[in-house]
Amino acid sequence: FPGGGWEDADLCWRFARATELELAYAPRAVVFHRYRATAREFVVQHYRYGSGLGLVSSKHAAELGTAWLKRTRSYDSLPRVALSWLGAELRRLRGRRVELVTPRFDLLRLLGQRAGVLRARLRGP
Repeated sequence: FPGGGWEDADLCWRFARATELELAYAPRAVVFHRYRATAREFVVQHYRYGSGLGLVSSKHAAELGTAWLKRTRSYDSLPRVALSWLGAELRRLRGRRVELVTPRFDLLRLLGQRAGVLRARLRGP
């Protein structure tokens, strides 16, 4: 999963398949994430997440339910997210105070992820 994330999920599935051991929840574990400073970095990050998602879903398709696979490969939420952003933008242009960050970044996140999933599906496992 070069730069794409989801290696943790892959590791868990392989671990569960290969051993009789069980993974345990560690409530005091600490995970550090690097937040992206620009919209471009954010889209690239989610493009990579999408690539990893496409790879892991291809690699473990037999273990995943068809509903989950269908959801990860679906583009039907793009129009809803784009309209949400457009509506917020129109309200802003009419002089209303509106928070644009969430709708804008939802759209960028979804576009990046879906493009990454598409890339992974075209390349194959």
